[in-house]
Amino acid sequence: MHCLAVSLNYLHSLAFRSGTYILYQFLFSLQRPDQPLLEIHPSIPPAPHPHPFKNMNYFLLFVMIPLVLSETPLSSSNPEWYRICGNQFKCGNVAAGFPFWGGDRNLSNCGHPKLQLKCEKKATAILDIVGVRYRVLEIKQETKRLKIARDDYEDEICPQNIQNTNLDVTPFVRAPGYVTITLLYGCPSTFNPSNFNLKFPIHEPLNFDCPNSLYGDDSTMNIILPGDTGRMDCSRSATVLVPDDSSFSIEKIKQALKDGFEVEWKVDDEGNCQKCNASKGKCGINPLNETETVCYCQELSSSLKECLPLHHDGK
Repeated sequence: MHCLAVSLNYLHSLAFRSGTYILYQFLFSLQRPDQPLLEIHPSIPPAPHPHPFKNMNYFLLFVMIPLVLSETPLSSSNPEWYRICGNQFKCGNVAAGFPFWGGDRNLSNCGHPKLQLKCEKKATAILDIVGVRYRVLEIKQETKRLKIARDDYEDEICPQNIQNTNLDVTPFVRAPGYVTITLLYGCPSTFNPSNFNLKFPIHEPLNFDCPNSLYGDDSTMNIILPGDTGRMDCSRSATVLVPDDSSFSIEKIKQALKDGFEVEWKVDDEGNCQKCNASKGKCGINPLNETETVCYCQELSSSLKECLPLHHDGK
């Protein structure tokens, strides 16, 4: 019985921290005033209870446990989470905090699940976006911009494995100043883009050479088209982003693929992490909802967005 009373006291503390305290007080008020909570004398048989729940004590316990347990991971005072999410990811010249995670920030709760960074050979930061590897060249935390370059196009325009760039996925948004082009590989010699009713207001198609053994034979060709045209009659295709430059040439495209492009990330647009950091907390992601942030604190917290002491000293 003593253990049960201790459990209720513990739930009371967790309920305060987890935001279910008001519901807890309401349920607590349903207890009969003439029957102290969990006070049971083994020598005296319990009197019939007029309440529709025969034993409100156990009703309170069973209702509060799932409510509190479902909330407590979000309002965390776990010192280990606080410590790890306070670290920065560092790799070469790239350093990053929230919403990225990886390296010394090796808890997925420290950042958005799609923003995991890895540090690989030559101290290169790598980010995987929908199965495509990108080299991370720069991270601008203030403006929420990320400069990345496709890893497979670092050295040449004819990679072994070709995949489409897909940046229209949460939490990424294309930065202004860049346009989409399509690289077509292994197209038949009779291929004519004009047959597909394509319009080229600025750029005309460009041909480029690749080893024939990669994508076709001597009768095939490779073409760059503006826009996202899809594979059409060619054996492979890749859509990539390059700076919006009216001078369109193979050499400029090769250099643009190596130099990379910028995207923006949309995480915590409400600015909750700023509030968390101001309260000396460390910002993370709600493990139950990747669109919500959570504030990890060293001390007990009564808020999901900032660190607040459980008891104030009145100063």
